[in-house]
Amino acid sequence: MTGIMRRAALAACLVLAASAALPLPSLAMTTGTRPRPLPITPMPASRGDGDVTGITRLDAVAGVDRYRLRYRSDGLAIQGYLVIPREIAGRAAVILFAHGGSDDPGRPGLPLLDYLTRLAASGPFVVLATDYRGSAGSEGHDEFGGADVNDVVNLLPIARRLAMADADRVGMLGFSRGAIDTYVAIRRGAPLQAAAVVSGPTDLARTYEQTGLRVRTQISGMLGGTPEQRPEAYRLRSALDWPEKIGIPLLILHGDKDDRVALTGVQRLDAELTALNKPHRLLVFPGGKHMLHNFGAQRDQAIAAWFKQQLRIDPSPRSDRLASGKAGDQGKGHDRDQSRDGDAARAESVVTAVLDGQ
Repeated sequence: MTGIMRRAALAACLVLAASAALPLPSLAMTTGTRPRPLPITPMPASRGDGDVTGITRLDAVAGVDRYRLRYRSDGLAIQGYLVIPREIAGRAAVILFAHGGSDDPGRPGLPLLDYLTRLAASGPFVVLATDYRGSAGSEGHDEFGGADVNDVVNLLPIARRLAMADADRVGMLGFSRGAIDTYVAIRRGAPLQAAAVVSGPTDLARTYEQTGLRVRTQISGMLGGTPEQRPEAYRLRSALDWPEKIGIPLLILHGDKDDRVALTGVQRLDAELTALNKPHRLLVFPGGKHMLHNFGAQRDQAIAAWFKQQLRIDPSPRSDRLASGKAGDQGKGHDRDQSRDGDAARAESVVTAVLDGQ
């Protein structure tokens, strides 16, 4: 094959690859960007918690560097992700992300790496995430809010070794089962300054009873039995049983049309935290489904504003009012019988009202 033919074939492959790519909303893909040095040096033979044994640079996105990690947690080889914004003044606050699901981090409607990229750009934040033990790419057995919580917390030593990360300003964000990991990390005293949870179970035994057979089988398999057989295991994963242990500012987001995790448990936790005078906010999205996929922009706006204020990034009045508003405020216009368009407008008003301190 001549040089001209080889170049033509390569160009055709690049066109096909580009046409198959799924571009990130509001983030343009880049080509020809000169890669930066790796942010951390791997130590392949090391076995300490948080030691990085491998790092792979992933595809470039405008303004953001993305990496796949191999690191140690309780002696296991765990796969994780690191996303670093390029435009950072000084050192950036850190977000630890706990994804939903068990063995599938790329949940429909929330592709993991794309979401981490948007989250990092919204701060800017340095974002670290894990594929829990037992997931594809990670050793061990997933305990659904047990020892797998260590896989998230053991990302912190990585943050401490990153020159652009401020490991004294750390938040944790959990979606669905990742919310359980977030609650448990708080209870165990992880060095976090703030947290946010989306569509998270607060009473795992009740969630077990209300969900379908497939999910019940998964949960009981990971916990070693049903709520009747392993009551303590379920209690240790249920924030409603220990609300006094929630000792950091917490943002709770939930939809009133969530068909996987009932809103009632979240409302009960809100009431308990309010009675204990714990710093928190509850945002209920009218018409919101599980993980608030149908209100992603409003969900992400609220999360970014919360962490900016709590981690001392954005001193703007709107962010200040988000965090200092009355605990348990669920926003305005909570009418469940509106159309999808009405729900969207009212979900927007929930976030706007909170940001404006109403």
